[in-house]
Amino acid sequence: MAAADDGDRVRSVERALTLLALIDQHGELGLEELHYLTGLPKPTVSRLLRTLVEQGWLFRGLADRRYRPARTRTPVDARRRYVHGVVERAAPWLIELGERSGCTADLALFDDAGLGIVESYAPAALRPLYPPRLPLVGLRSSLLHSAMGKACLGDLDDAAFAALLARRGVDPAHAGPVREAVRRAGYGARTEGHWEYPMQPPFAIRALALPLRLGAATIGAVALHWPSAQASVDAVAEAHLEALARAVAGLRQALDEQP
Repeated sequence: MAAADDGDRVRSVERALTLLALIDQHGELGLEELHYLTGLPKPTVSRLLRTLVEQGWLFRGLADRRYRPARTRTPVDARRRYVHGVVERAAPWLIELGERSGCTADLALFDDAGLGIVESYAPAALRPLYPPRLPLVGLRSSLLHSAMGKACLGDLDDAAFAALLARRGVDPAHAGPVREAVRRAGYGARTEGHWEYPMQPPFAIRALALPLRLGAATIGAVALHWPSAQASVDAVAEAHLEALARAVAGLRQALDEQP
């Protein structure tokens, strides 16, 4: 019996190592892909993945539910390691914020191409309203019209503001009034009726956002978004802006304390 148990443990280790090798090779994979690539039963793959997540080897995205190496195991690519680290530290804050507010909680970070959504959590109450696998992660948010873009513009000092507009080719005559409106309101709000993303949800969306800093630098923003028929921006701000601010402050502290 002991020999059989030892054999089962060895097989489990070998299978887990196979999963890790495939995910390392591809960068990230979903359950269906790993089931197909390994030929293992889907319950077995799911069980092994759950163990690897619990033991800190893998992280599962909130929005796409795909598995990737945990930040402590992310390859040398500095940008990838940075994004994964922020996303993993943000995950518990996004979950709590989404469930508490009943809105979808989004995280966007700046990179060379602009402001990109890197994680999104839809609370249980909203998930049935969204199409399966709504591809929010990887989309680029407008600086002038998205809540997250506006929040960032409002947070930048004059030098950083001018540098960002120059890099992105944005007219200061358009961005200046947006920045001032954000500073008056205390948050960024999506422009009503504007939608810059290629995918189209089955309902109009409203959103509000606050900037996220790492040290003195504005690195992105955290937003709440919801079906516009459910509530006005003012109503959501009154009910949940404080919770959003707490989540941003908690994430900022976690980032400042990271090794």
